[in-house]
Amino acid sequence: RPLCTAVYNQSGTSMIAFAPLTAAVAIVAPPALDSPVYSLVTRGPDGRANMNIVTYFTAVAHAPERWYAASLYHGTESRESFLAGNGGVVQILTDAQADVGLLELLGKQSARDVDKLAEIERRGLGLRRVRDDWPVLSDCLGCFELAATSVHTCGDHDVALLSLIHISEPTRPRLL
Repeated sequence: RPLCTAVYNQSGTSMIAFAPLTAAVAIVAPPALDSPVYSLVTRGPDGRANMNIVTYFTAVAHAPERWYAASLYHGTESRESFLAGNGGVVQILTDAQADVGLLELLGKQSARDVDKLAEIERRGLGLRRVRDDWPVLSDCLGCFELAATSVHTCGDHDVALLSLIHISEPTRPRLL
């Protein structure tokens, strides 16, 4: 018997009715995706820089201008600073940076509790300055400055549509 069937309500709108399962079905999780990990650098109203992990980030257009979309987690200092009009820089992280605990520092700790840039330097990781004195990790694969043009609330995140302001020269060969 089918797992689901289409049924229609009085106005003709399609609805789905699910039949009870008659046998146990083994569900295998898909493999983990091997995709870039991004960090967003922001500045608060006092000019202090912060870094965090951006879980969802993607290009959405490339001509005639480049546009991106990023998720910004509610309640974070990075989100508040970015959306206050201060913009930010997205940097592409490397495998080696994950190995030294940066994902935990940037993604699981709040800038309200930890000075992340001071902790990065304490760990012996280098920082360099790009356009407009933005601090980025010395060995990030690349970075680009962005500004939010519109924001849409989506559950516990905001999705920001971002316009590209500037791409900084990478310190490593480019990705394909």
